[in-house]
Amino acid sequence: MQRTFLLPAVMLLVIASVAQQPRGIKPRSAPESYPAVTIQPNLTVGALQLSDSEIRKTFVANLSKKYIVLEVGAFPKSEVLLSPKDFLLVVREQKDEIRAADPDTMAGQLAKDEAKGNKDVTVSPVVGVTYGTGSDPYGPSYGGRGWGTTTGVAVQRGSGGQRDPKTVEADRKTMATELKEKQLPDGSTGKPVAGYIYFPIPDNNRKVSLALEYHGPAGQFTVPLPPVSR
Repeated sequence: MQRTFLLPAVMLLVIASVAQQPRGIKPRSAPESYPAVTIQPNLTVGALQLSDSEIRKTFVANLSKKYIVLEVGAFPKSEVLLSPKDFLLVVREQKDEIRAADPDTMAGQLAKDEAKGNKDVTVSPVVGVTYGTGSDPYGPSYGGRGWGTTTGVAVQRGSGGQRDPKTVEADRKTMATELKEKQLPDGSTGKPVAGYIYFPIPDNNRKVSLALEYHGPAGQFTVPLPPVSR
């Protein structure tokens, strides 16, 4: 059983200073749980391309018009150094290689797009405190025993009009925080980890065959991606 409480901002800051914030998302139970998987001696990687509807449900920002979002699960056989920058999105027909997008850059562009649209949209961070009574190797944020924290965002839409630059900047910071928190963790790990990697849509063309390439400490290999229903 997991209970969620909302606390005042001052108390949340105190808790945040002592509680380890979750990074990425919970890995699936096995690499084979992903529709695309490649097994290597030191590292197994599974991948899933999110549909437009899945992107809208997962993120507050409207990423689907500009970005391809991949859920990536990494299952190391031993300690390995991982980074979203180790991965490239390859367009097979054009043999183009697309580097992963930086969350700060993404959030800046998305916030500008919202402002240009004159949409009176407020993006607010939402933080909760959880206490889990079960057992989970990934901690209380995933249902384990003990205190933990959860983060998210809330969207409030108004009637329109010119947006305050301070509000645009606040939205940018909130979106950047969400994108970073859900991104594939960057660092050394000996256990399974998972998260999202973001790539710019290639030439606004969705009808192409894609593959995920890994170039990192664990070697070089390709994860072919099946077509996704938009």
